[in-house]
Amino acid sequence: DDAKSKCATPSVSKFFVKQSCESDKVHASEGLFAYHSVIHGHSFRSADCTAKLIKKLYDPKFSSARTKSEAIICNVLCPLSEEEVQHDLDKCSFVTLTVDASNHKDIKLFPVLVRYFKPLEGVKVKIIEFSSLPGETSDLQTAYISHVIEKHGLAQKIVALCADNTNTNFGGVKRAGKGNIWRKLQIQLGRDILGIGCNAHIIHNTLQTAVDCLPIDLECFAVKVYKYFRIYTVRVKELKEFCDFVQLDYQKLLQHGSTRFLSLGPSLERILHLFDGLRAYFLSQEKCPKFLKDTFSNPCTKLWLGFALKQTAAFHRALETVEQDNISATEVALHIYDLRNVLQARLEESFIPSDIKTLLDTLVEAGDIKADDFYCAVRSFYSASVDYLDNWSCSLENTKELDWVLLRSVPEWRNIQSSLSNFYSRIPALTSVDETMLFDEWACAKNIVTCHITEWNKNKVAVSDRWTDVFSEMGSKSLNFGVLSLAVEFVLCLPGTSAPVERVFSLMNASWTDEKSRQSVTTMKAMLFVRINFGLDC
Repeated sequence: DDAKSKCATPSVSKFFVKQSCESDKVHASEGLFAYHSVIHGHSFRSADCTAKLIKKLYDPKFSSARTKSEAIICNVLCPLSEEEVQHDLDKCSFVTLTVDASNHKDIKLFPVLVRYFKPLEGVKVKIIEFSSLPGETSDLQTAYISHVIEKHGLAQKIVALCADNTNTNFGGVKRAGKGNIWRKLQIQLGRDILGIGCNAHIIHNTLQTAVDCLPIDLECFAVKVYKYFRIYTVRVKELKEFCDFVQLDYQKLLQHGSTRFLSLGPSLERILHLFDGLRAYFLSQEKCPKFLKDTFSNPCTKLWLGFALKQTAAFHRALETVEQDNISATEVALHIYDLRNVLQARLEESFIPSDIKTLLDTLVEAGDIKADDFYCAVRSFYSASVDYLDNWSCSLENTKELDWVLLRSVPEWRNIQSSLSNFYSRIPALTSVDETMLFDEWACAKNIVTCHITEWNKNKVAVSDRWTDVFSEMGSKSLNFGVLSLAVEFVLCLPGTSAPVERVFSLMNASWTDEKSRQSVTTMKAMLFVRINFGLDC
């Protein structure tokens, strides 16, 4: 009877998918091919041809043309990246949201990035939302950000909002009013969060404000010189001849961009290199633009070009450091503080480099300029720089006190205790930190830090990597570090700039060209999620 019933009962095994190593390999290859296309900015349309080549040359079963590649990115890899990020967010205790807005033709786009710290992996910066909105008012953006916070369960974890320094985001330099996004978000959350402006923008704007104090409009000068030769082959050819006459090696002029003021430095450097050839060229032209003719006729133009160029170096050094993805607000605060101190010292000494002083002495002897007038303008330059940094970097004062987390030296307990206590009233989750346990864990970590700090400083190891080394070693020795990692997690989740979210737009613009204009916002979102959140090579 049992045998008859078994024969009469249909088998369900045919409904199960049979395991096939070969088919799995083909599917993985198709997924990798789609990932490869996104990582290298290839159009999905190019997959039609490439997939046929792969199929003909290597594997007849391979099939991943345009439609399939896009489907893999949108329906497989993008959801997987979202799941992995959400898994991290569920486990972490503190996060910072970074937001910005940009246009793609008539579409207003708003990416949202999240920054958090994992004790054994370091700082993570991931994208969690990318949508279009009908406008960019504070109400629209606040509602959008609130939706993102609710969707990802971040209401109790968000400790800061990072964005550029517009009035819509923070209410201006004084952080006044209640109509900005930062204030409205705090009202909706029912508690305070930190507001971190983009300090890279502050450095750019500081230089721009200072350069405006000089007697010559150097920005206008750099733009006009570049535009005069930009698309005119005949003019460039004539300039080359003048450069040969004054024994200069011609080099192509560089454009000064409007969005990044520090591009002025390379532009001025190239103009200064070609200055004698440019001056000879423009003064020989019958129909030379009046502004350029007056500027090149001024014997002091080269002096001001040289002085401004020498000053941009300090700003460039600071900017290269603060624009790094994983740098914390505490590190940025110290770098801006160092820049401010350098400029203050130059102001007190009325500092000018030796080659500029030599040129100044020559012009003074010729009666082309008065030394007092020159030094007055120099002091105005430095004074404007210091004042601008003082006004706009005030939001970093509290984070600067958290410098113990940088592990540049072995921190003292009193510094850890006092710096964290300043945030207890603003960050409720920090009040759960048991200071007794924190001290005990720090006492164990201190020995590890003492052993490694010389090597870290010598090799310039990143701050997050120093802490992952500490926590990994504590874990290997079965030492508790849960409370200490909580304090470190809070500090290192605070970014110093909104540079990471601006890089999203750079990736978007590179992938969403006129040749790829048929892509939708949904497809672009999936491509950005895959490209940013995985961070793996092919």
